[in-house]
Amino acid sequence: MPDARLRLVYARATGAARPNGPVHLVLAWFPAGGRDPLLLDNRDVLVKPASLRADLKPVFSFNGAESWSDTQEAAPARPMWVDVLRRAREEGFE
Repeated sequence: MPDARLRLVYARATGAARPNGPVHLVLAWFPAGGRDPLLLDNRDVLVKPASLRADLKPVFSFNGAESWSDTQEAAPARPMWVDVLRRAREEGFE
């Protein structure tokens, strides 16, 4: 799986009951052709397209090479994420 197709997304739960709800990470997979990314979320038993997850508002996302916020294009990965990824690899995570 190419790194460019995967991102961890830091998202905020939204909705009428909790407009500023809790935050957590979901895994996004971006298929070829610019189609809607699929989200894997431990709070939902089904993998769903992002367009069907109106209950989540992305704050920022990242992978091993880049990071994104909800207001900017791709940028080099933030140093703290680079360090986290380096330490994870040192501990055997690939």
